[in-house]
Amino acid sequence: MQPWKTNELKVQQLAIQDADTEALDYTFNPNRAFRILTISLRIDATVIAVEDFTIAHDSVHGAKFDHTIDSQAMNTRSEHTFDRSADADYYIKGDGIKITFDNTDANGWGLLITYVEQ
Repeated sequence: MQPWKTNELKVQQLAIQDADTEALDYTFNPNRAFRILTISLRIDATVIAVEDFTIAHDSVHGAKFDHTIDSQAMNTRSEHTFDRSADADYYIKGDGIKITFDNTDANGWGLLITYVEQ
């Protein structure tokens, strides 16, 4: 893998919105080395059901290397931001970030991922 050249990095954003009140089950994979800066979930109403918003590393090396990066109980909340902008968590080409939220209350939601690619 080539070293990261910080003067050549560009901040990217990916926005996903679901106004149809479905569950969130998404794997982010830009098919190149990347670093997550922030992942934000905003829900159009406070969550009543007891359920978690979960972010997990889906390793290219297999399930043995997968792990939860962040998990937040969303009952009584309508938003959560996972902020890694001050940290240096780098992922290699083929790695993915699996993002899930059951959305039992059937609220509309929006997801924003801010990242840099190599």
